[in-house]
Amino acid sequence: MPQTTPLRFYYDNMLGSTAGTLSATSTSATATFSIDNIHNFLEVNRWQASSSATQNIDFDAGVGNTVQADYLCILGHNLNSAGASLAVQVSTSGAFAGEQTTVSTSTPNADTVHLVEFTNPSTAGFRYWRIPITGQTTAPSLAIVALGLKTTIAFIQPPFDPYADFTNANVSLTEGGFVSGLHVKSIERQIDINLPNSSTSVYNTVKTWHDTHGFKNFFMNWNSTVNPEDTFLVRPSVGFNNSINVDKFRNISFSLRGRREVAST
Repeated sequence: MPQTTPLRFYYDNMLGSTAGTLSATSTSATATFSIDNIHNFLEVNRWQASSSATQNIDFDAGVGNTVQADYLCILGHNLNSAGASLAVQVSTSGAFAGEQTTVSTSTPNADTVHLVEFTNPSTAGFRYWRIPITGQTTAPSLAIVALGLKTTIAFIQPPFDPYADFTNANVSLTEGGFVSGLHVKSIERQIDINLPNSSTSVYNTVKTWHDTHGFKNFFMNWNSTVNPEDTFLVRPSVGFNNSINVDKFRNISFSLRGRREVAST
């Protein structure tokens, strides 16, 4: 598949801002389903609504603050099997009583990662944002939600395999070498990025990501226009060494790792 859009990182997430307030229409009575679980890029906790009614996830950036976004990404959800659709809305007042603007609508076609890119509604930003979840027949559930500005890196240079992985498995063999048992524990994506002869601008973009997000999970996509489903939750390896070559450009290379996703159940 030819690459039509550059490598993009999706780590900017307004929902995790300590200056803002995140809330939901309802939350399951079980304490482990808090709405605050959705913004930490971890798959091991989640939010779940208390009913199948329309649910609004609201973010208020706080007095005097505005934030921007041009993407929404969710993972670890049941929205497809629940028959749900979702949107992104902005408001100047926070009333969401008809004055709001809808900047994106979408319907997940599987209970796997769902990426939506849209036009940033204003470079001045908005204080009030909403993600309405509608049409579901059961209580919606979400593990990770990221809403913010995507980071465009550059077109990937070969060699590159977006589907490379490693299977963590226990294999039992008989004395004769026959397989007598096999237990697959997990499958890990192993994505190696190579950007030789990169400009200072590209290097600064990569360094900003590395310095501000550290070794936490984030989303990446290598060709979002053609392959939005190729959005992966990954984390960087601990090394960061991008040497200056004889032409005074940067030879950038780093590795990304992440559990290969399976649909939520």
